[in-house]
Amino acid sequence: MINDLPLVLKICNAILFADDSTLTVSCYLSELESTIVKIQRDLDAIVNWLRINRLYMNYDKVCFMVFGNIPQEISLVMNNCPLKRVDHVKILGCIIDDKLNWKKQINHVSRKYFLSLSPLYSLRYTLSQKSRLNIVTATVLSKLYYTPCVWFNANKGIRCKINNIIRTCARYIMGKSKYDSISYEMSNELEWLNCDYRFKFECLKLTYLILNKICPNSFKDYVSIDNVPSITTRNSVHYPTGPKSLQQTLAIEWLKLPIDVRMVNSFPVFKCKVFKHLLELQKHDIPNMDENICDYSCIESAISGC
Repeated sequence: MINDLPLVLKICNAILFADDSTLTVSCYLSELESTIVKIQRDLDAIVNWLRINRLYMNYDKVCFMVFGNIPQEISLVMNNCPLKRVDHVKILGCIIDDKLNWKKQINHVSRKYFLSLSPLYSLRYTLSQKSRLNIVTATVLSKLYYTPCVWFNANKGIRCKINNIIRTCARYIMGKSKYDSISYEMSNELEWLNCDYRFKFECLKLTYLILNKICPNSFKDYVSIDNVPSITTRNSVHYPTGPKSLQQTLAIEWLKLPIDVRMVNSFPVFKCKVFKHLLELQKHDIPNMDENICDYSCIESAISGC
């Protein structure tokens, strides 16, 4: 029955889940006031739709979030109940904040990492290496590698926290001390990618699915590799650095791949080849990885609020 909810909406886009639904809308700042009026009309239409279908909604749990620098207060109501404006919301296990800096998400993951791994540190010399690997994979990496395309490309401080979690897990598995170098073991024995390369890996998987039309309709034509800005020199082609949208990032990372990898027809084979390619690049970066390690204060500050 809920599948016909989008039919009553005029401006909002509906993202429907089994037990939750999200409405999204975007506009220019100059169109803000008229857009708020249209959103309110959609909310009134939803209330009417609920009444017709004899469905009940807990309006106390309905909230909204605004992205961007909005100079004015925004008020929305449903069934005469004012909606609460929040600065973050959890959607499918990923915490999205209104600044898109992902601090709340990484702090949440850091706390889970600490609570999962700290009780097991006293057993690190009792458990076998394989057992430690299985524990870390199940309790930490499964949470850390969830939706990496969304938040792994955050600012340097956030990426530092992610890398510290990965490196600490690697030290736990390999039986290393807190400040021992672990880059070589990560790349050659565990065959783990760090934050930056993991982000590239997930982006390339997504790009393959989009370009080969093995994706939901919402991603149709999302990536275009025909008009990517580049700088051609005598010996190579360079792509601009600095902040980029996800669409640009997907296209640029795709064009950096060797042609033989891009031409693979099987997705499982493509994943394997891309992973090996990125792992080799990471192995060449091992000296730089060790030089750019930050201390553990970023993790300790995240878990101090537990």
